[in-house]
Amino acid sequence: MANSFDINEYLVNLQDFEPRQSVPVCVPRKPFRIEKGSARYGYLICSENQWYLLHPELSNDHDISGIQKATLYQGIFDDGESFILPVTHPEPGKNPSWYDGWMNIVDAAQKRWVLASKNVDARCYLPKEVKGPKTLNWPDWDMEYCLELAFWNRHIDTLEHRVIVEASNKANARYDLDHPQF
Repeated sequence: MANSFDINEYLVNLQDFEPRQSVPVCVPRKPFRIEKGSARYGYLICSENQWYLLHPELSNDHDISGIQKATLYQGIFDDGESFILPVTHPEPGKNPSWYDGWMNIVDAAQKRWVLASKNVDARCYLPKEVKGPKTLNWPDWDMEYCLELAFWNRHIDTLEHRVIVEASNKANARYDLDHPQF
């Protein structure tokens, strides 16, 4: 079960935060492992191939297009680099096969080195076991610090944030195309 991420404490900690290194938020394309017990829930929005973390109070605003509930996992690549894996939850009524595939990958990656293999026919990702380093050298920091490194400059706590404004403008443009006024 994933823990809730305390965004209020996170935002206070970020006020004067300048990281010495960054942690990517990504779908892994090379061998990786997932740390057991690292799961945290969050609300994300993607803009220009970058994930942004939303304050939970904004996630309930139905006027914002593109918000996705996600479980965030701390991972490590075979070269020792840390990353955050966002596993977005399926929308109600949508096929959960992609989500189910990622959950299988997360489970496998907590036990062994894997690659995510896309299976378009089955509409999911599958874990592919691969060789990796015999020893795991997890970073000395905890998941919360890893999230700070990952989202220090990509967190949203106001409706006036550039990403929210752009998402609203796109949603309004789509609505206008679907509902022309004469």
